[in-house]
Amino acid sequence: MKSDPESSSTVISLADAVTDMETKKMKIKNVEVKLIRHSFSLFLIIPPNKFAKYLTIVN
Repeated sequence: MKSDPESSSTVISLADAVTDMETKKMKIKNVEVKLIRHSFSLFLIIPPNKFAKYLTIVN
């Protein structure tokens, strides 16, 4: 996980963040999010009171 110096977004490489059948929790902008990868599906779970516009995901 690294911060993009040109924006306030946090950039996450999903390949580095999770492996198959693994769940990791990360603090992004003081918001706890959960990345879950299961087989070929990838889920990003963000608390409903937060906005995904602060999060940038790259493969």
